[in-house]
Amino acid sequence: MPPKTEAGSLSAQVLGQITLMQGMITSMQGTDQISDLICSGLIEVPGISKVEFDTADLGSSKQSAPETSYSEFTFPLTYRDISHGKLHLTISSEREFSPYRPFIENLVNMVAVVLSERQQNQFRTIFAYLSKTIEYLALIK
Repeated sequence: MPPKTEAGSLSAQVLGQITLMQGMITSMQGTDQISDLICSGLIEVPGISKVEFDTADLGSSKQSAPETSYSEFTFPLTYRDISHGKLHLTISSEREFSPYRPFIENLVNMVAVVLSERQQNQFRTIFAYLSKTIEYLALIK
């Protein structure tokens, strides 16, 4: 349950939780673990009623239509023009949520950077493997 604060004010506990998530994402093994961490952590932020981390299908969202009293925010998980998905938030109280928005944007940017770095590392590993394979094939001709 999110800590009770006045609408428009920040909770040190919530800010600490967001900061902790930023520090933890680099040690997570895979995208599923990062997704679980972000979803379980952000649902505790005042004003957020639903969190969806969408990396499966970059072309469309899988969220259900919100009730009319709710608004939505979609944060792209993009770094250097490479998309890794989206983070969808359903907001029940914009007054409670709005002070945390810059911190969440920073967290989303950090997630995008981590996912991009992991992708680059995978590309480097594949490239090194293919280079060695080509060298080997050239030697056995």
